[in-house]
Amino acid sequence: MISNISSWAEQIVIAVIIAIILEMVLPKGNSKKYIKTVIGIYILYIIILPVITLATRRRIKN
Repeated sequence: MISNISSWAEQIVIAVIIAIILEMVLPKGNSKKYIKTVIGIYILYIIILPVITLATRRRIKN
């Protein structure tokens, strides 16, 4: 259980670091806001993924 939470937190930190690096590298312009939106959705997906996994497992067991 602790290792799962640790792995989840590690994935969030890595995603945020990659997002920060990409934001620094991207040129300024209209495309930057769209790419930032995609990065935000990806980070949100990583945060929500354990909840989705638990819900799916419970549905399969029942």
